[in-house]
Amino acid sequence: MDALTLTIRVSPDTGARLREKARSQGQDVVEYVEVMVAEQARQPTLDELLAPMRKQVEESGVTEDEIDEFMYALRKQVNEEKRRQNQLSCQEPSQP
Repeated sequence: MDALTLTIRVSPDTGARLREKARSQGQDVVEYVEVMVAEQARQPTLDELLAPMRKQVEESGVTEDEIDEFMYALRKQVNEEKRRQNQLSCQEPSQP
């Protein structure tokens, strides 16, 4: 596959930041941006990350409403536990 050549325009501030970051890595701006773009391109998208979970949910037959109810109950439980811990820490006598 042929290399892709891109031309981008960035603000003077962004250009200065890119030059500084490239310099700190011992690279010129083109090398720095090439590495940054390659690293970003290798990262999976959110859809790719969530695909296995979405498939499991779909296969389980659980509805979105059931998931929402579960998450709401879980958040409520976590918040109640935090509240209890805060109350306990406020009741503890201070150490001399």
